[in-house]
Amino acid sequence: MARPILEILSILVLPLVPACVGRLDDGPTRSDGREPTTCTSEEVAPAALPHLTRSEYDRTVRDLLGDHSAPARGFPADDGIAGYATGATVSSLHVESWLDAAEALAAHAAEDPIALASCDPEREPEAGCLVPFLARFGRRAFRRPLSGVELDRLLTLYRQVSAVDGASVAFEAVLTAILASPSFLYHTELAAPSSGEDGVTRLDGYALAARMAFFLWGAGPDDALLDAAEAGQLDDAEGADQVARDMLRDPHAREGLRELVGQWLGLARLDGVVRAGLAPDMPGRMRASAEAFVDAVLFEDDARLATLLGASWTFADGPLAEILDVPGPEGDALVRVELDPAERAGLLTHPALMTLLAQPAQSDPVRRGVWVLDRLLCDALPPPPMDVTPPEVSVGATTRERFAQHTSSPACQGCHSRIDPIGFGFEHYDATGRFRTEEAGIPVDATGHLDGTGDSDGDFDGAPELAARLAGSAQVEGCFATQAFRFAAARREAPEDACSLERATQDFRRSGGDIRELAVAIATSDPFRFRRVDALDGRTTETTGGSR
Repeated sequence: MARPILEILSILVLPLVPACVGRLDDGPTRSDGREPTTCTSEEVAPAALPHLTRSEYDRTVRDLLGDHSAPARGFPADDGIAGYATGATVSSLHVESWLDAAEALAAHAAEDPIALASCDPEREPEAGCLVPFLARFGRRAFRRPLSGVELDRLLTLYRQVSAVDGASVAFEAVLTAILASPSFLYHTELAAPSSGEDGVTRLDGYALAARMAFFLWGAGPDDALLDAAEAGQLDDAEGADQVARDMLRDPHAREGLRELVGQWLGLARLDGVVRAGLAPDMPGRMRASAEAFVDAVLFEDDARLATLLGASWTFADGPLAEILDVPGPEGDALVRVELDPAERAGLLTHPALMTLLAQPAQSDPVRRGVWVLDRLLCDALPPPPMDVTPPEVSVGATTRERFAQHTSSPACQGCHSRIDPIGFGFEHYDATGRFRTEEAGIPVDATGHLDGTGDSDGDFDGAPELAARLAGSAQVEGCFATQAFRFAAARREAPEDACSLERATQDFRRSGGDIRELAVAIATSDPFRFRRVDALDGRTTETTGGSR
């Protein structure tokens, strides 16, 4: 592009940037500490203004431009809050990456302007081509209609660049400006209104459409969803409920709910995992299998959490079938395979999770037990003491024998007496998720115990029995509802969220643990549909119940 990017941005974008740079707090709380007891009025917790995560960015530019280059893979890593990705902080590397990506994406799109604009900006009058294109494209990019001022600035930019460098470069310039704008890069549906008083106010239809799209689809809203917002279909809870259900029937929902479950499991951490005896491409195959299983459960089966945790089937290709020790699949295509229910139970024993929660050359009962406590029971443990020396272990001892010595240390006993009896239930699975009955010639002991978990307490022998206990647990259902809320809001729950979260959990339980029903309940909850407006020192700032 002939004109420097900063010159283009000075016309449209840079004056808006400082207001959008901020950081999300991990776990906002009420200043008065008061616990809500009823849901008779909306209560909304505060949060700052985040930018799109890497996956949100890539899916949005794919849908907006038809560009599958996924430039955000080269962006700085997303922040993590409660184990879920969020655009909480901004660095100079972010800004440089965004500008570079905007230029590259615009340059590629401008190679065929007619394909993007459905008209020829170089040959047709502005009023008949460029203006309607900018209005249409800008609405998709900004997730709301352009203001008159914004449209005028884009037209001014186009004319200035066109006069010097020609219409083709000018078209590229306006695309660059849009893609580098905070209204594209940030979740500006949460931006402060121009005026207001202290209290809670409902998001307008466009803002709610954007939030629902990023939650349920993992990308920005399409034209049909924006049309629904314009028509007022999101203006009340009943309308929002129907729109959310329609969205879950859209193919985009597979990506959104897959992202929810993938971040809950931590599947992205499989990239680059090295395990003894595991081919370099196997972690990727395992992740693809887990994602295919999630898709099938959520969109072709009953969508129940219990099925995710305990199903005796999955998807496998040839190499993964060898790890699972099942006949049938050959080559690289994933096909559904039936598993021995005495050996396998849904995601809990899937090679993807077992490999992720292992050490390079051995299983890891501690890591596996901690995962169950944290991600399934929402039972957070304190970090280990800094001054603890690991106990010496006997040469030739089994994994269970080595890790059992944690409980011999008074400093470790408190936590490991809760962790290890859960983690030992996974001892039938080695560091690559293979089922085994012996370790070093000694029969595997996979007995364990759940304690302090209410309705799932008791003894079990092996992960399938553990999965059966967890799959029927009200605590696990409540924890998963909390995890889904954290993903949707990209923050921890706050006291203000208690009533809405309890209501969503009740809807989830009444549905029999249907994850799609939970998604609808969260997308139509008060923390999702409302924002808090605070008037401070004569200035109006906005805080909201979430970041998507």
